[in-house]
Amino acid sequence: MNLQLSEMTTKLIAWVVFVVMIGVLLFDAVLMLLAPDVWIRLPPYIGFQGSITEASLRSRQGRLEVRLFGLLILLVFLVLVWIGVKGKVEHFALTFPSVQNVVRVQLALIALTCASSIAYAVKIFLHPDKWLSRIAPQTAGIPGSRATARGAALLCIVLIFYLAWRMF
Repeated sequence: MNLQLSEMTTKLIAWVVFVVMIGVLLFDAVLMLLAPDVWIRLPPYIGFQGSITEASLRSRQGRLEVRLFGLLILLVFLVLVWIGVKGKVEHFALTFPSVQNVVRVQLALIALTCASSIAYAVKIFLHPDKWLSRIAPQTAGIPGSRATARGAALLCIVLIFYLAWRMF
């Protein structure tokens, strides 16, 4: 038996999967922003907690990081919707978006990735001991490990700025 779906059926299934995934992501983002304690107790197939644990949410910094990430997810979603809807309703029909809008979305995602990478590198540069004790505890006491972590973070920051400058 040869089961072939029509192009319209395939697109409909793809859109349903897309809407469900976006719905779960937005649900997670709202819970991350408003109630990190509730979000961390969600099942892993809904919560997408990754390596975050309840213990990491006990500190003020951990709760702040989760809330900021939830806010970032919501902002990215709003930016993508704004780029997609901006004067063009046909993007929500079962058609492909224009090349210009795809490029805009890609540039927005690249800019957000650069910004988050720079923020993480600055965090490592300012507090290398925290980062080393969490990521590579065996190197925490080795002389020069702090300087190496700071140097790597600074190199990442410079490289990201250079690549962003070359792209834009």
